[in-house]
Amino acid sequence: MRVLEVYRSFDPSLGGVERHITDLCYCLARRGHIAVILYWVAGLQSNENLPVLKHHIPMPELVNKLRYLKMLYLATMIITTTRRYNIDLIHAHDYSCLIASMLASRICRIPVVATFHLPPQREINRWMNSPFRLLEKFLLEFAKRKVSRGICVSKYTFDRILELGFTPVNFRVIHNWVSLTFARAQPTVDVPIPVQKNTYLLSVGRLEMGHKGSMILIDAFRKTSKRIADLKLVMVGTGPHADVIKAYVGSKGLDDKILFLKGLDDRTLSVLYENCLAFVLASTIEGLPLAILEAMRHGRPVIATNVGGIPEVINDQKNGLLVPANSSAIADAIMKILSDHDLAERLGHEGAEEVYRRFSQANCELAASFLEKCAI
Repeated sequence: MRVLEVYRSFDPSLGGVERHITDLCYCLARRGHIAVILYWVAGLQSNENLPVLKHHIPMPELVNKLRYLKMLYLATMIITTTRRYNIDLIHAHDYSCLIASMLASRICRIPVVATFHLPPQREINRWMNSPFRLLEKFLLEFAKRKVSRGICVSKYTFDRILELGFTPVNFRVIHNWVSLTFARAQPTVDVPIPVQKNTYLLSVGRLEMGHKGSMILIDAFRKTSKRIADLKLVMVGTGPHADVIKAYVGSKGLDDKILFLKGLDDRTLSVLYENCLAFVLASTIEGLPLAILEAMRHGRPVIATNVGGIPEVINDQKNGLLVPANSSAIADAIMKILSDHDLAERLGHEGAEEVYRRFSQANCELAASFLEKCAI
């Protein structure tokens, strides 16, 4: 089977979706299949050892700014790539890629499987309230009628898909996973990190002022750092608002307390997880974030907002802390973890057990098996 994975990028240093795709490609290769990744955003890591065929397409700046022109352009690129590599199945990640893939499939006559990492309502509603609402409505109806099958990474995302009118029998919930091959630091291996161990909070994710809650996290840390002077925050990731967020940190006098990192390999990221005091996620919208699974697998206590699919992972007070998406609640939760060593140890232990039970590599195998059945 030859599978075309369609997403904007494939570099796992850029985000959870990219890590999801990377791991799925390894799994498909182990099962004897060939994966081709079609992407248009260049990454920070080369991924030379990834067992896939990489097909980077140019994305003209003007086309990238115009939603429907971009969909048509991407559809033509998918058609060309499908014919070039003799693709059997198109696997589109999230809504815009799905629409372009569905348009291409009408020409190529091959099935399309969608994986929804986030509910598409936020994207769709923006355009339903624009002069293009009739076109947007047509595309939604087209997708609902023509998509072959689909995966949702959380029950929350699945429920939101049903609200849009997608057929429930065509979709399956397969939770995100943490690969058992994810590099975990060993005590005998000295991997340098630019911060002293056990002195920092960690957050991993795209730097965005919107649903990733970067500003909320910074404000929560500012409140906490007033009580714990030597505490630091490490934020790993990049994103469209990185410069604005860094400027905000500077304006609050936190330059020496908040460290921004990007483009880390698995080993370095693993060491950061292993040696943080706690992991904090301040998102306002989520499907099922891979970062909290990675932190839990490393036995670190997790503080996360009670949104999206996160409650499907975290049982409040049992294997992590769930809080409202505001800076005061997050700051209080941080203080609770840092002031109670026994609580932090218990949450970390229970979190690791939960990941091994429900979010292991077995979920990746389920996703690969699902794709195999859809290609028949």
